[in-house]
Amino acid sequence: MAWNEDKPGNDEKIRNLGTVIRANWDAILKGDENTDGVTGMLEQYSVQLANRSDVASSADPTVNEGTHYIYAKEDDEGNQEAFMQDSDGNDPIQVTQGGLLGSDVTDIGFDTISPDQGTNVFNEFNFVTHWGIFDQNGATIGTAYGITCSAPAPSSGLYTISFDSDVTSANYAVFITPLNTSNNPHSVKWNSPTVSNFKIGIQNQNGTSITDDSFCVMVLGGITA
Repeated sequence: MAWNEDKPGNDEKIRNLGTVIRANWDAILKGDENTDGVTGMLEQYSVQLANRSDVASSADPTVNEGTHYIYAKEDDEGNQEAFMQDSDGNDPIQVTQGGLLGSDVTDIGFDTISPDQGTNVFNEFNFVTHWGIFDQNGATIGTAYGITCSAPAPSSGLYTISFDSDVTSANYAVFITPLNTSNNPHSVKWNSPTVSNFKIGIQNQNGTSITDDSFCVMVLGGITA
């Protein structure tokens, strides 16, 4: 049934209220066009979400099965923000923080992202997905994300960079920056990319392998949906 903002009218007879009100309640409940395809949705110019933290002992609602709640409550910093919660047992999602979409505790999944309304659209191939800083023996300096490094091979001086988990595509780019303390010109190379690992090498201006400098490695892409 379609929403009719003119019902019930001032001249509506009491005996007819069940008929005219029932149609509007049905439209409010479904919020969509009816089964006959007659468009008549209830439209709101705005929806005001009051602060649940003011009235509820638990600011997160108990979600009924098969539903999804959108509500407002105070975050951990005491600011009123928007939240969403589903009935699948997932934790509430903080939707806003300080006037921004998302928050510092919100995980976000996306297919593409555009900072300029679609002029430039970026996907998983446009982001650094793995990185690490390693010493001359292949040991991690500080913290690496998603990769480890072997000791250099004695015969070739090549290091093997291995992914902690196989990537979904060997179509990735690698950036290598030697932390050169000798101020001599260095060049870098990488080859043999697979979904499990790739090899890198560092050479001086004479083409001699360098295995006594630390270096930074970054991987761009390699993850497909």
